[in-house]
Amino acid sequence: MKDNQGSVIFVMFAAIALAAILSLTVMTRNQEYSMDAEEVSLVTSQALQIMSRTRESLQRFLLTKDLTLEQIDMHDPFFVAFSDTDSCTADSCNLYSYSGGSASPPVLPPTVLSDLDISGCTSADDDGTLPHHLISSIEGVGSDLPEVLLYYCGISLPVCQRINIMHGVRGEGDAPVVTTYGSTATNDYQYFADNHTNPMAVTTINQLSSGDSRIVGHQVFCSEREPTTTGKGNYLFYVLVPR
Repeated sequence: MKDNQGSVIFVMFAAIALAAILSLTVMTRNQEYSMDAEEVSLVTSQALQIMSRTRESLQRFLLTKDLTLEQIDMHDPFFVAFSDTDSCTADSCNLYSYSGGSASPPVLPPTVLSDLDISGCTSADDDGTLPHHLISSIEGVGSDLPEVLLYYCGISLPVCQRINIMHGVRGEGDAPVVTTYGSTATNDYQYFADNHTNPMAVTTINQLSSGDSRIVGHQVFCSEREPTTTGKGNYLFYVLVPR
């Protein structure tokens, strides 16, 4: 009888211990998932803050220097992929020059980068990803004139998803947002460089929102293109000046 009681007690303790282990495992998994989501949220917020500071710096630069958008340059002297604007060849009218706007180039940290193949994104490296400054049009933003935007490639899919959901471009579980900026050859967009700023290039109307109507009216959005196209990661667009 005592042996039977001992066996029952042992089984009870074993069951309690097993339940505790299972509970701990579930809690650990949930904590790991929560931490992952929290990290994505933190990285996304950091990227948005960097781009927001650039927009604020640009507004302040134009106001304090009594300049128009057509008179300035946003060419990072350390990023030589594209030339200066024809209308600004001095440091004093460059947003990123010390004697101009003194703004820090909006380099996004390496934590935003995709861990898949981004070899085709030449503006991204181990230090992060640099922006291109584009002139392109979005329906529902400003007038029919094209906007001036920051464009980044190589962005990770979780960060892009978070940006689109945060800004109401799409909901949880909805289809990925996919757009294309077209080609400079057909004037779908132009770089904020060379002779495209004064006068400002007139590009294809509503080009960036033409591939996905959910982009209409949004000034921050991501093209979640990574699952089908490798080499450049996902595309992030941020309007600096709606026109």
